[in-house]
Amino acid sequence: MDQKIHLYEQLIRDAIAEAIPDCEQRGVSSIIQSLLTGHAQAWISHEGNDINALAITKISNNDIIASKVITIMALYAPNKLEESAYAEAIETIRLFAEKSNCYKLDFYTDNPVIESYAKKFNVQAKTKYYQISF
Repeated sequence: MDQKIHLYEQLIRDAIAEAIPDCEQRGVSSIIQSLLTGHAQAWISHEGNDINALAITKISNNDIIASKVITIMALYAPNKLEESAYAEAIETIRLFAEKSNCYKLDFYTDNPVIESYAKKFNVQAKTKYYQISF
């Protein structure tokens, strides 16, 4: 997998910068390092050398309640995607999460297509999000 990460490294860097606007260069490098060491996952949809979409996920362990959660850290598409593409991506990640014994999939978005797809799972969307930066 690390060979593919190197192949798509600049695209991944650009995607992270666009998907997470306040992610500084240090943060981008940290995400790349997490991908290379297996602490995060990159999901790339492509046709030949053309990238359609990229998602970056991370599985976190909650030792207090003995559970795992997968979080979509970034979701990026250089061009507009059909709703079915979002559905396929989220379903693929959901199946991976299930096989990895995760009980929940978290993501942060303001994309109405993703929000509407999430509602099909009968999810409880939480709209409040606070971030304290130092």
